[in-house]
Amino acid sequence: MSTMRLKITSSGSGEVLALLELDRAILVEQVLKDLARSTEAPFRAYTLLHNDRPLLPTECLRDIFEGDEATLTAVALPMLKIPCNLDVLAAAFIPNSDDLLMVTKGNITAVKDEEIPALGDNDPTGILWFWRLFRAEQWSFLSASLVARRSPCLSNNALMELWAEEKDKEEFESYSPWTKEEVEEQKRTGIIKWGKKFVDQAGLYLRIHDESHAVFTWNQSDILGGCGNVDRLDLATGEVTNLGRIWDAWDVTTDSSGRIFYTSCYDGTDVHLLKDTTLLQPSSEKPTPTFIVSQTVGLGFNLCFDATLKVLVTSSRDGAFFVISPPGEGRLDVGEGLPSIRPPGDDHTPGDKTAPWDTVKILEPVTWQKENP
Repeated sequence: MSTMRLKITSSGSGEVLALLELDRAILVEQVLKDLARSTEAPFRAYTLLHNDRPLLPTECLRDIFEGDEATLTAVALPMLKIPCNLDVLAAAFIPNSDDLLMVTKGNITAVKDEEIPALGDNDPTGILWFWRLFRAEQWSFLSASLVARRSPCLSNNALMELWAEEKDKEEFESYSPWTKEEVEEQKRTGIIKWGKKFVDQAGLYLRIHDESHAVFTWNQSDILGGCGNVDRLDLATGEVTNLGRIWDAWDVTTDSSGRIFYTSCYDGTDVHLLKDTTLLQPSSEKPTPTFIVSQTVGLGFNLCFDATLKVLVTSSRDGAFFVISPPGEGRLDVGEGLPSIRPPGDDHTPGDKTAPWDTVKILEPVTWQKENP
């Protein structure tokens, strides 16, 4: 028989998700697409099980079933596939609600930019758009709420100071993303147009702390004076608060108490803890002082906090990862312990190096097997 009747049930509730009439020659990959179209959650990803065995997308139905009727179990995966025609800089789920916070370079809706109200901070020339996509609306762009809209600039005063500098045309245009004529036009109209160079360079790292707050890092362009920033986003009001101003900022994370850690690159990759600062207690010092908890050679920029082990985990550049734990607590007794602080002659990174954490390097399974055949 060329067709078969396939029932797909939920692994959680047991309810029937779909009843499909399918060609026996199709692949599991197509079954997943048909399942997505049949459900009310078209962006939800699933794994299909047959007798508790996960099916591969490349398997064919006729190789799995002999009869003309069959049942599969669908396990919902903790991920979505949402197509977006703009650059998505970051996205993360908000606890308890399963709403999605997404940062894009621009407007994801068909509504005119000037007609979209932002819940909180709203720079009309902003490049960074913070959206909340609601689970109750199947994370639809049509019902998304604009939480905040930001420019990659601390203050428009920085622009005015830049434009006020007396430089000849050739010198100015050698480093500026604008021509002299464009600057004069913006000064005359008061309307800032960031231009392609700023848009291309704009970026950030985002971490959801809890259902109320997110934290993100970004770097102001050297054209405007440089500096890295750690900001807090209030998810209820859209208010953005600067928590710290630092030399350079990459990935960011928080621990359960709200302490803020981030990675930077100065004389090498470093992991910092903002000094005397928490998510709810911004620093009054600019630049903001930091503790350097690790500078181990090979650290990558990606950073997260494991709330169970109470350790930091960073990526690496050579098929491994690093676990960084509070000094003397010995969270892990596996892996290779490494020096956490670089020798004084090899490093001039700003920060307090008197209280480093312990750093352990752990090889990923594939790398470990290659080195331990």
